[in-house]
Amino acid sequence: MNADDVKNDLRRLMLAAAGAVGLAADEAKSLLDRMVKRGDVAEKDAKAVLEKIAASRPVAATKEAARKAGAAAGRGWDAVLSKLNMPSRAEMEELEKKVQKLSAKLRKLEKEGE
Repeated sequence: MNADDVKNDLRRLMLAAAGAVGLAADEAKSLLDRMVKRGDVAEKDAKAVLEKIAASRPVAATKEAARKAGAAAGRGWDAVLSKLNMPSRAEMEELEKKVQKLSAKLRKLEKEGE
């Protein structure tokens, strides 16, 4: 598992949590609407409850928290790789490009030698 996988997993987890909160709020609204229709709850009380629920689910803040958590996880993963003396993904990609260039030069030299 690399840093990008960790970031993506954290992002999905945070978005799932935000979705679950949103779904719970929708269900609460539906339930309160039914209770108001039956006369079990006053409309103003139902509205107050829904306002409290809406205030407790700042989706933008949840997305920002997911972004920050993903960035922190990436930094943490990079630190772990560094301590283990293992290359990061960026370093591996850079090395891969160098190997490709060297392979191309070697093929060119082999063709010239034929």
